[in-house]
Amino acid sequence: MDSLCFVILNFRQANLVISNVTSLKKTLPEATFVLVDNDSRDGSYEKLASSLADESKIKVISSRSNSGYAIGNNLGVKEAINSFDPKFIAIMNPDVVIAESKTISAIIEAFRADNDLSICTGLMLDSSRMLNPRSIAWKTLDKLDDCLLNLPYFSSRISLEKYRAFRIHENGLIYVDVVPGSFFVARTDYFKKMGMFDENTFLYCEERILGIKAKRLRLKVALLPSVYFVHDHPKEEKSLASTMKSYSYLMSSRFYYNKTYNSWPKWIVLPPFIVSAGLGYLLTALSWVVKRTVHCFKRILKKGKSQ
Repeated sequence: MDSLCFVILNFRQANLVISNVTSLKKTLPEATFVLVDNDSRDGSYEKLASSLADESKIKVISSRSNSGYAIGNNLGVKEAINSFDPKFIAIMNPDVVIAESKTISAIIEAFRADNDLSICTGLMLDSSRMLNPRSIAWKTLDKLDDCLLNLPYFSSRISLEKYRAFRIHENGLIYVDVVPGSFFVARTDYFKKMGMFDENTFLYCEERILGIKAKRLRLKVALLPSVYFVHDHPKEEKSLASTMKSYSYLMSSRFYYNKTYNSWPKWIVLPPFIVSAGLGYLLTALSWVVKRTVHCFKRILKKGKSQ
């Protein structure tokens, strides 16, 4: 198999990283690893370093601050290129599980089937091993698309970024605009040509930006439906503050995307974007309050019936 380096960005998930690397080393003994601790401040870096850094095929590094997904992963990619010079780089979240040994080899083989393929991954399953077709890939957005997507109620019904159907080509690949950032393999030369991750986002839209970069360079992004990976990311009930913080990160990234990559002039796109983002902020807060109120009433009714 061609040289491959895994880049895993850690934030307070050292045990998952150690478990993943230990498992991958058994199935892919020639693979190399760069583990980036994103300023966890919980002893993660020390734990990773003491457990794994003594091996020649593993580098453990630490960022000076938590600057987000893009900067953290780019730090790892640069270290991978300098230390191991791999032909392929796998970007992988700590909570991703590669359940089958054939997954990586099949993805690497897919690159041989198309010289213009820049990024490839398998089908993403959730923590219950369920496949959600709306989450495995999506389209790059343009013009006023995000103005509608910013509004929670309308976005879930219009689904501008979702594919209605997928076509499997003769080479076994499904060509799409964007794949999930939780796990994918990139051809190193093309990834460098794309400028790697755009470091002007903290969280959200990183994959979308890669997709638009690939499209403008006439490079391809694809799913390989014959293999899968599990994104073991359990749903958690967020507080209102946490929900609004996530929404703010999302709007910040979408604003940057539209300012930088939208094909329409900024003076046309940004004013309605700002208005829709403001409305979306209010709707998101209102939605959280309504859902929490309904949930509380259901608990009260259930408790009353049980007495």
